Amino acid sequence: MQQLHVFFSGRVQGVGFRATTQAIAHELGLDGWVRNRRDGRVEALAQSDEATLREWLRRIEASMPGISSIEIDWQPVNNASREASANTPDTARRGFGIDATQ
Repeated sequence: MQQLHVFFSGRVQGVGFRATTQAIAHELGLDGWVRNRRDGRVEALAQSDEATLREWLRRIEASMPGISSIEIDWQPVNNASREASANTPDTARRGFGIDATQ
């Protein structure tokens, strides 16, 4: 299990980016969230196996041409830490949601 923390920059707000990100995550069965940042970026955190997370990123990039850069932080996740952190704002949770702007 991997956790992927991502910041997307470019034309990523006001263009359906979060909804697209969420839809792709639902198709792939990811857990996590996506939210706008006040600085104009979009932030996302997702958990799954590495291959599925890479496919999620690939589909987002293919669907959203306004992305100018992506900052990625990969982290391993064990089941104990996943369960303990499931409801905190900076960790993934069951399902994939759109969170409030931060």
